[in-house]
Amino acid sequence: MQQNSPENHDYLWGHTPHQHSLSAVESRLEHLEHRVDKLTLINRALWEILQKEHHLNTDDLLAKMAEIDQRDGHMDHQMRAEAISCPSCGRKTSRQRNRCIYCAAEMPTDLFPSS
Repeated sequence: MQQNSPENHDYLWGHTPHQHSLSAVESRLEHLEHRVDKLTLINRALWEILQKEHHLNTDDLLAKMAEIDQRDGHMDHQMRAEAISCPSCGRKTSRQRNRCIYCAAEMPTDLFPSS
């Protein structure tokens, strides 16, 4: 007979490892959906301000989107994380890092991280 050890706490509560990971995925999905909704609202507000204050239209927006999309060399409606040069040593490192992986210098803050 199997003993009820701390490793078997999921079994004790009636959850299989699959069920446990599924609820974590569902929770993460809910969090991501909330973030997307919030970013959509922010983008809508910014676009309406830009339209009003600078007399821009949809063609202006689509042209800028295409320009930004092409920056990573792929016209795929996605923004890929690109490497940037460290302000201290000049070596390329990920935009997602707070510090350079080579010299540990603080990296510039990215206001629009891709992840």
